[in-house]
Amino acid sequence: MRVLVVGAGALGAYYGSLLSKAGHHVHFIARGNNLVALQSKGIRIVSDIDGFELNHVEVSERVPDSFLPDIALVTVKNYDLENALEICHRIGENAAILTLQNGLWAHEAAAHSFPDNLILPGLTYATLTLEDPGVVRQCGGKPLIQFGSNNGITEKVNFFAVAFKESGINTQVSENIHVNLWEKFSFICALSSVTSAFQSSIGSIRDNPLQWNSFCEAMKESVGVARIYQPDLPNDLLHIHLENAKKLAYTSRSSMLDDLLKGRKIELPWLSEDLILRAKKVNFLTPMTLSLVKSIRESNVA
Repeated sequence: MRVLVVGAGALGAYYGSLLSKAGHHVHFIARGNNLVALQSKGIRIVSDIDGFELNHVEVSERVPDSFLPDIALVTVKNYDLENALEICHRIGENAAILTLQNGLWAHEAAAHSFPDNLILPGLTYATLTLEDPGVVRQCGGKPLIQFGSNNGITEKVNFFAVAFKESGINTQVSENIHVNLWEKFSFICALSSVTSAFQSSIGSIRDNPLQWNSFCEAMKESVGVARIYQPDLPNDLLHIHLENAKKLAYTSRSSMLDDLLKGRKIELPWLSEDLILRAKKVNFLTPMTLSLVKSIRESNVA
């Protein structure tokens, strides 16, 4: 299988490396220091589960004319998605496109740009950090990819799922991926906004009654909006989310907070600000989320 990985950050480097290690023909798209590191040293995965090194990888800034992938994994952050899709315009209409961004809009943007391609809306649960260019640290449990298709579970969808599983990737094919996307979206909106607004880990927030109350209120709002758009979500989703938040490692925090503290762009427009816009369309009030977003936007770091 020929695989194009658009964005060789933590997510793309990790999943792309597993596919390459399993014998698939993988080409990475990278830029800047990451491009230089991959060209010179390859990729190193640091993990208690499946750490390994790839001393040589195919990598460039653009898709080579001769490389026609079977599937493109788009693993950039939301703010780089338009550029990533522009890069993908050279892949041909036979390639499937798997989007793994946080939020709800990436697969829609891909479908708009590639109406003739198979679009696989997807998500991932993974604790991955790019420690240095070309060096990815994986923590916690085994990362998971979920994806589906607007056309149902077709033979081609199953083909990719089997290829991923045989490469050591924990993979689930979903019959209703949009429910799964909203389930994750509702959780990550609260987690990212609260940890970023207070610039604290989830453990520190749990220890602070006022901050934990803010988290609970933000989660109520995000779940409330999600259930309007996706009635098939579990009835006890709020309870599930809060219990999962209690189980997170004390030092866990959102990638948005990491980006804030490092002076990078943040995904707020595609997470909590998107939630607020969708809430307004259905006349659902989100005062806590509005307050958290205002705090983040007023932050000296932001």
